Amino acid sequence: MDEMQQAFDQAGRDSSTAPIHLFCRRWATVVAIERDPAKAARFHAAERTLQSSDVRAERQAAIRDIGTIVRTAQREVEAIEAG
Repeated sequence: MDEMQQAFDQAGRDSSTAPIHLFCRRWATVVAIERDPAKAARFHAAERTLQSSDVRAERQAAIRDIGTIVRTAQREVEAIEAG
């Protein structure tokens, strides 16, 4: 978990918990996507399309789909944080 260690190192250098909070929020977003099998499948299908397609319209649709999924997951995380 290099990313986690970097967050903790940065927090120590900055005397701030913000890097740790951002790390946790990023991972919570990933968890919110992966815990829903249908959402995770859609996300990974869009990633594969983005990586493999040369068709501009397909790539743009994949980008939109990934963005929608990530924003939805971020809202779920924010709702949990708000309590």
